[in-house]
Amino acid sequence: MTGDFFNVKVGKPEALKVLREPVSTWAGNQPFKVQPKVALVDAGGNVLSHVSNVDVETIVVKSLSQSSDIIIDTRNDDIPKVERIVYSPAIVADGLSEYSNGFNISIHVIFNQEVYVSPLSPQDIDQGLLVRPSLTLNVIDEEGKHGRAYLIEPIETDEPNEYLTFVYEVHVGFAQSAVDVLHGDALESNDYIITDAWERNVSMSIPLHDQTNTLVKSKDISVHNQPAAIMKVSSMTENGTYGAGQEIDFVVDFTHEVRL
Repeated sequence: MTGDFFNVKVGKPEALKVLREPVSTWAGNQPFKVQPKVALVDAGGNVLSHVSNVDVETIVVKSLSQSSDIIIDTRNDDIPKVERIVYSPAIVADGLSEYSNGFNISIHVIFNQEVYVSPLSPQDIDQGLLVRPSLTLNVIDEEGKHGRAYLIEPIETDEPNEYLTFVYEVHVGFAQSAVDVLHGDALESNDYIITDAWERNVSMSIPLHDQTNTLVKSKDISVHNQPAAIMKVSSMTENGTYGAGQEIDFVVDFTHEVRL
């Protein structure tokens, strides 16, 4: 049930009210994405229309570019550089100290500024002809060949990165008691280019003079080429006699972790 209609009394002009706020505005004379909407209202907040005999005093707030002489010039800033190299949190927390054939070891190369990774020949990306950025490790095989960790795929060429993740897949024949980068020039961009937001080439040098930046400081791990051996076979099933159709579970313990 509805009551009787009544008239809303509109009073005299009181103030200007912003009916719609600007969204995502920028200082420095940048345009608003949404223009603000201002209306004249009375003491009750009622919007007044067709009012022409009222003097309205307004003040325009100046933008930063009009009220200051601040100049931002980053042209002579230092180029981004490698800050440190560490194992990924998953590797640090996995509880393992030895890795063998088939394991993937992920490594984070952390920069002091955000960086971008772009291919030198974009047309060759789909053909898989480009060699991804790599990190040479001190892990060697019987022939003295060093192992390499490669930048993970897919490579987001338009996204800024605080760090780049490289993955080393342990292969048969490689071994090292304390895995680390080979030397200060172990980071290579190969068929890609690593730049900052101003398209300046990033320094690829690894600061090994500071021993806190080495891989072994984040975790001391080893890589070996010994195949896993069976240590013992046991059963979790209780003692007794079992017939056809019943299941008996066995547990096989290996010298180190294996994958199926």
